[in-house]
Amino acid sequence: MVDFAAPNDGNGSSADDARAASVLPLLLTAADVARLLRISERTLWRKVSAGEVIAPLRIGGTTRWNRAGLEAWVAEGCPPAFQRKNNRRR
Repeated sequence: MVDFAAPNDGNGSSADDARAASVLPLLLTAADVARLLRISERTLWRKVSAGEVIAPLRIGGTTRWNRAGLEAWVAEGCPPAFQRKNNRRR
């Protein structure tokens, strides 16, 4: 199971951890997603290209994943993106 709490650097208290979890951004970078899925960024991009991971959003010159969409994808059992309902694959 993927833990969507903010990463813990091991130096903070549990109160700091709780506060950090509450400020986890709504949009995640490739590095954030790779860290959450415990894969390399390169593997993440391969899986995106193969349709095995939900597609990211492109905002201006940046690429981000919607945290809620990623959480829903994990809750569904991480099905290939092309099999998800309401998938906006382009």
